[in-house]
Amino acid sequence: MIESRNDIIRLLAAVGATAVGTAFAAVGFATESTLALTWFGAAVLVWVGAAATAGPLPWRPRRGWSAQAVTAPLVLGVLLGLLLAVGLWILSSVGMAESVAAIMAPWGRLDIVWSCAAVIALATGEELALRHGLFTLLPKPARILGTMALSAIMWVVIGNEVMALGAVVLGLACARQRWVTGSILPPLLTHGTAVAMLCVLAPMLVG
Repeated sequence: MIESRNDIIRLLAAVGATAVGTAFAAVGFATESTLALTWFGAAVLVWVGAAATAGPLPWRPRRGWSAQAVTAPLVLGVLLGLLLAVGLWILSSVGMAESVAAIMAPWGRLDIVWSCAAVIALATGEELALRHGLFTLLPKPARILGTMALSAIMWVVIGNEVMALGAVVLGLACARQRWVTGSILPPLLTHGTAVAMLCVLAPMLVG
């Protein structure tokens, strides 16, 4: 939360690092070789730097540790991953195959293991930057909708408006989890699980 000049500087640093990381991710998606992994790795590292501006990561949920603190985000991630995959299948079926192909292009150059590793790493970096770095530093009224909007904007910058719609869904779910639990773990688990599901299912659904 912004309470001093130092907080403003930290917020600007987090915004700047998030923007630079997004630019690196955009280059990765536009790179037609496995060199894309290098750009994705650079994006994740810069996003981790954005998270570092907000201090230590809040792992412990407000209500303490329980099995539900882990299983509930995983189940939600599976459901959201299914929803996103079906959404891509519908878009592909109604004449938006080019947009869907643009989403799948980077992963078509990689085997399934590297694809899943890349998307989970990107999801982790994004959550650290948005749901810790910016979430912590933004004024409370702007934390949920603000970080959700930034999730969508990041995908627009990357160059795929279709995935920006998916980012709205995931961004809202993850921001809400962060708000309710006070922990970074639930959004990390939900986002990582959802994109892993999408990575596995989308190629089968959109062929």
